[in-house]
Amino acid sequence: MQSGSIMIGRIAPKSRLAVIAILCLVHVLVRGGEFEDPKCSRGIGTAGVTQCIYRPHYDGKQWATCVTDTYLRQKLWGNIERPYRVCWFPCMLEIYREVHGSAYGSCRCTDDYRVTPRPVSGPATCLSPRGDDCSWYRQCLEASYPCGDGETGYAISYAEKFCNLYNERLSYFTEKGRLWVNAARKCLQVALVHLLRPHENPTCEDIKRNAFKSHPLCYLMPTDGPSFCDLNCVDWAQVFWTIKGAFRDEFVASMKGMVEVMRRCSVEVNQFDKYCPSALSSYG
Repeated sequence: MQSGSIMIGRIAPKSRLAVIAILCLVHVLVRGGEFEDPKCSRGIGTAGVTQCIYRPHYDGKQWATCVTDTYLRQKLWGNIERPYRVCWFPCMLEIYREVHGSAYGSCRCTDDYRVTPRPVSGPATCLSPRGDDCSWYRQCLEASYPCGDGETGYAISYAEKFCNLYNERLSYFTEKGRLWVNAARKCLQVALVHLLRPHENPTCEDIKRNAFKSHPLCYLMPTDGPSFCDLNCVDWAQVFWTIKGAFRDEFVASMKGMVEVMRRCSVEVNQFDKYCPSALSSYG
């Protein structure tokens, strides 16, 4: 994130408090201090290794994954600087963004419960997507959880198509708009990486729900680019036309996300022509 105070200031008060709370404790939660392990300690280890561990501020043990600085920065909006190449990332923080309390759901583990690591289908980049490679949805997400191109499918029926449409329309965006497109697409892929963890077993509906839930945040707070709110009318119009070309069967979910984004930018969708007169008719 280019400027933590500016970007955080653009989201709703309740969400803003949640972000601030995470940033206050995140350094404690991901540092090695209380848990030293040769699999992922002080920058030495293999990214992707998963282990059942205890972390301060949480009750009970939970799964944690050895992740790279690059991935950690993407998940935490760029608000962390670490001297180590890899470190443990608690499941409760990665999946639920909770910084304290009891470990629950798929994150909870015990000494008696072990998971057999499920190899990620596809290339090594599956756990560290670039964002500009739209094949990630097919080679990584769909390969791990085949949902097909039907009503319950997300990777093939929506995400891959959506990603490719941005490639096709990229030249119509301004320079800042292109920066936003690349940052937002990377954010959308990174937001789904946790589903590839060996302790996760999502249904096709789970994948779709997680994916659409991540759209507003990735539009508003992509780590390495401007916020959607900072784009001009030309870029806003291009985003609308891209969504129009992609949603078809996902009209309701797509528009719900877009309405939330516009509201957080203090713009009502039904008043778009007031803020950007003739934009929609000029760029299609």
